[in-house]
Amino acid sequence: MTNEFGAANLTTARAATQVRADGPPGAVTALSEADVTRLFGAALAALPPEPRHFTLYFKFESEALTDESGQKIPEILAAVKRLAVPEVVVIGHTDTLGDATANIALGLKRAKSVQSVLVDAGITPALIEVASHGEADQLVKTRNHKAEPRNRRGEIPVREPRRVEAAWLFASPSHRPQRNAARRLRSGACAVPAVAPGAIGRLDI
Repeated sequence: MTNEFGAANLTTARAATQVRADGPPGAVTALSEADVTRLFGAALAALPPEPRHFTLYFKFESEALTDESGQKIPEILAAVKRLAVPEVVVIGHTDTLGDATANIALGLKRAKSVQSVLVDAGITPALIEVASHGEADQLVKTRNHKAEPRNRRGEIPVREPRRVEAAWLFASPSHRPQRNAARRLRSGACAVPAVAPGAIGRLDI
């Protein structure tokens, strides 16, 4: 936290400082769990669930899922449906057999194949983004032209954008709650803008 009078480094979880319009940031203190809940409970409750990550495997030289991986589709569907605004990315991968350019194409075929399976299962097509890493991002490092079943895979992160409307608490010089305002909250840190004289700061959670 920096202003024209000085700076305070907030480097630990729940670190906080108070800043006034006419002086440097105050001493860095650590908020208790109770303080965090009191000041930021509504914002934290509004955060989306933690992202889920799924890995599906493909048959040899094919965009068809293995039987075991096919059984995971209902679990992926459930993870998507529990999110208010889901984002789904399907990234196709290959082993190092064959040409690298051809493997990019195969990885994309695999990603699109999974996309088709998920759409058939009930997920809106517009929610699913597809991409291919080909043989470039190996789960198991191998030499070139090496068959490796664990590299023939699709990686599927399922998440909700970590941006929500949150109510921020502003405090008067007496440190008593004065008013609320809606601001954007991004994952990793809470930043309170200086909209009025008083105690403001940043909380790393």
